[in-house]
Amino acid sequence: MVKFTPREKQVLSLVAEGCTQDEICERLGLSYHTLKTHLDNIRRKTGINRHAKLVHYAIFEGHGVL
Repeated sequence: MVKFTPREKQVLSLVAEGCTQDEICERLGLSYHTLKTHLDNIRRKTGINRHAKLVHYAIFEGHGVL
């Protein structure tokens, strides 16, 4: 099972809700660079690079992300 930080869980949850990167930055008070770092970490941990597949993962396999 993939271990996410609490912030990565928040980011992944918002990605699954369909939020844009700008919306995620605003809602979580993050800079774009910090958000990109979280997304890169999530992609590295899951091995998923495509946005649509990341959404699918969060919804169906996220192990408590949503």
